[in-house]
Amino acid sequence: MSFTPDRLRHTHWNPMPVKSPCIGTCVLDPKSGYCVGCFRTGDEIGAWMGLSDGTKKRILSKLPNRRKESKSAHKASA
Repeated sequence: MSFTPDRLRHTHWNPMPVKSPCIGTCVLDPKSGYCVGCFRTGDEIGAWMGLSDGTKKRILSKLPNRRKESKSAHKASA
């Protein structure tokens, strides 16, 4: 029996899973819709455990820009 990439993906143990960016400050900003701690959306937070590593990495790549946007918006409203 040969392993297809799909079978290999499901049987391969991943020693370095993508970690959650959660810092324990779980409050969604009503304006942006992002968590004020990790800058993920509520949907992203809820789905995190079931997402593929690739999807998690794509979400993580968006967080620095979300953080910048959020800080800019808060400065402008102050």
